[in-house]
Amino acid sequence: MIYRSFAKINLGIEVLGKRKDSYHEIRTLFQTVDFSDTLEFRPLTEREIRLSGTDPSVPWDGRNLVQRAAELLQQDYPKTAGVEIR
Repeated sequence: MIYRSFAKINLGIEVLGKRKDSYHEIRTLFQTVDFSDTLEFRPLTEREIRLSGTDPSVPWDGRNLVQRAAELLQQDYPKTAGVEIR
């Protein structure tokens, strides 16, 4: 599957507080723009997450938010297989 992840411009943002998972609750008003990343997902038979890309300025490890989101989904859905994300 291939998806476009659109960029956005925050017209206003208010940080409400830090959550137990280290993320922050926010209140925001934003507008999407016609600029995006393209994400490609391929299923894996083994239960792992493989993340890769071509931009050397992007961390392709556990610091990457796509990687962290995939790990959280695996925690919530423990019977699912793995995924390769490019």
